[in-house]
Amino acid sequence: MSKRSAATPPRVSVLLPVRNGEKYLKAAIRSVVRQTFRDFELILLNDGSTDNTSRIIAREAKRDPRIVCKQYEGMGLPAVLNQGLAEASGEYVARMDADDVCYPQRFAEQVKALEDHPDLVLVGCQLTRIDSAGFEIDKLILPTDTRQIVDNLLAGHGGQVMHPAFMFRTAAARRIGGYDEAYNTAQDFDFLLRIRQEGRIENLDQFLLKYRLHESSITKARAAEQRAAKLAALGRHLGSEALPTGGSVGEQPHAAVGASHDDVQLEIARAARRAGNWATAVRNAAAVLRRSPSNREARWLLVDSSPRWLQLCLRSAKNLLDRPARVSANRSRASANDDRT
Repeated sequence: MSKRSAATPPRVSVLLPVRNGEKYLKAAIRSVVRQTFRDFELILLNDGSTDNTSRIIAREAKRDPRIVCKQYEGMGLPAVLNQGLAEASGEYVARMDADDVCYPQRFAEQVKALEDHPDLVLVGCQLTRIDSAGFEIDKLILPTDTRQIVDNLLAGHGGQVMHPAFMFRTAAARRIGGYDEAYNTAQDFDFLLRIRQEGRIENLDQFLLKYRLHESSITKARAAEQRAAKLAALGRHLGSEALPTGGSVGEQPHAAVGASHDDVQLEIARAARRAGNWATAVRNAAAVLRRSPSNREARWLLVDSSPRWLQLCLRSAKNLLDRPARVSANRSRASANDDRT
């Protein structure tokens, strides 16, 4: 794999772990290499993929010398992230997932925040949630105030700063020992609890990441394990019992069974309907009905959302058809004004 050849280390090291991520990996990589902030290395942490992930990485690495690939064999997310943290040469580390998409200005905005505020140790952002095809579902609004984020964390609430949106100071992460490999789930929650002792954490108010929801990303089967892991991390942080007997929290990596296709697309359709993204609601409800024609909720979502989507389509079509007339009218008014002057 190609390696960065610059004489000086990059400002940012991007850690992108992947296991069998061929479906969305190319889009994730391309969104990183197209950042307006150019001074970074992209470290791809391939954790035992058996699909076309390795081929995709090889092709993308030939296109951009900033891409580095490290191969592992099923170590699990916390362990490969620690390997990546050890490899990182940048002053800052940015996290990225293999199924998400960065907005072009993400790194520029996060680097600026860290440089402008020396007491800031980790920064996230607001997220646009998208479905498997990349259609917008809704906007995920996260707290921006440090105190609110910390209070929510100490109350046991995860998701205050989304893991693939992290950018943090490399030295601070190394001082706290990186990710705790005992946590097979909720390792980001534990990481936030510990790194907050090194400085402030916050979210920017800009939308800088597209966060993809699909059948592998919504894992209802993992909910109980994640809750247990969060409680264990919080208990250790507050000085109570650290880990259950056995020394490992949460299920083994990559062993979880994701929510069913229907469950995922119904959840997406509900969220899109609430946000007024009718096309996304229609698309996902219709997909459920094609697989499960008797699904009553999918039928209701489709019946409720389709007319609104059609209204938007008709309005857009009318605007396109009316545009030439508006342009002509504007030109006529401009010409009349010129004649008067």
